[in-house]
Amino acid sequence: MPESAPTVIGLDHLMVLVDDLDAVSREAGKSGFTTTPVSEMPGLANRLICFEDAQPGATSFLEFLQITNAASAPSAVLDVLGQTDGPAAIVVAVRDTGAYCTHLQRIGVSHAGPIAVQRQWDIGGAAPLEVRLEIVLVDPTGLPVPCIAVRHHTAEHYLRRAFVTHENGTQAMPAVVVAADDPGDAAKRFGELVGASAVKTPDGPAVDLPGTQIRFQSGKPGIARAVLSGRPEATSSSHATRPTGRPLAALSGLPIAWL
Repeated sequence: MPESAPTVIGLDHLMVLVDDLDAVSREAGKSGFTTTPVSEMPGLANRLICFEDAQPGATSFLEFLQITNAASAPSAVLDVLGQTDGPAAIVVAVRDTGAYCTHLQRIGVSHAGPIAVQRQWDIGGAAPLEVRLEIVLVDPTGLPVPCIAVRHHTAEHYLRRAFVTHENGTQAMPAVVVAADDPGDAAKRFGELVGASAVKTPDGPAVDLPGTQIRFQSGKPGIARAVLSGRPEATSSSHATRPTGRPLAALSGLPIAWL
């Protein structure tokens, strides 16, 4: 591995900006997804759809993020994500944010961080969960979709059995498709960010991360779709009449495909 290669664990999650978290939860629930309780941060709040097939040291989820008060939300976060509803960013997990920042400096990419985040997450139990993590906000200039790096100190909170169990059987996110004006260049640039080489596939250029492949195609820049997988059968009688229990083509602006 080159000296400058970062210690990227793999894909951590996708961020989707929404204007109504409760509506997202209702929509997801109708198709057999479990959503987590709301977690509140300064000016922001989120709900997650978590998956059990996470890499050690990382998590795996779809994050639906609502800007509740733009004036009190971290300006650096809004600068990267913007404020338009829809798929907003790819988040990769790293083992060491300091080493990752050094890698970004070596390849000439500006960034903000590492930023330490600590908050209480009330999940309705006897005691709230103490969430601790660090983030690095990567300058999105020239990227088809913003990229953020995270180091988890409490990844186990996201992998609770109650969070990763879905009536529709979903277990993993084995691929993410990104649209770009120049898919080859986008794959090369993303590969540099994560310390991996772009590869050619029958469907176009891609970057392989542990457990997930990031694929690139021509189109309006952004996250084109998330690819989900799991048990083919529905696990709830309420979804037994639906094909494989997974009828969604999109969720709050995020297109979804199924393996």
